Amino acid sequence: MTTAAATLLCIILAFLAIFQLLLIAGLPLGRFAWGGQHAVLPTHLRIGSAVSIVLYLVFALLVLERVALTSSNGWR
Repeated sequence: MTTAAATLLCIILAFLAIFQLLLIAGLPLGRFAWGGQHAVLPTHLRIGSAVSIVLYLVFALLVLERVALTSSNGWR
C-alpha cells in the first residue's frame, strides 16, 4: 500500500467518524445510516455509532502502521 492510498483511506475514515459524531449528537441524518429508518438515532444506534468511530480509529492506525507512518510501540 502506498503512502498516498493510506492517506486517502485515513481521510475517508475521518469523514466517516465525523458523520458518526453528528449522528451521536442527534442531528437528523439517520436516514443516511443504519438502514435509514430513523431521522434521529435512538440510543442503541448511537452506541453503535460510537463503536464505529473506535473501529475507524483502529483501521486507520493499522493502515498507517502498515505503511510505516506510525509505530504502535512508540519507538522508532
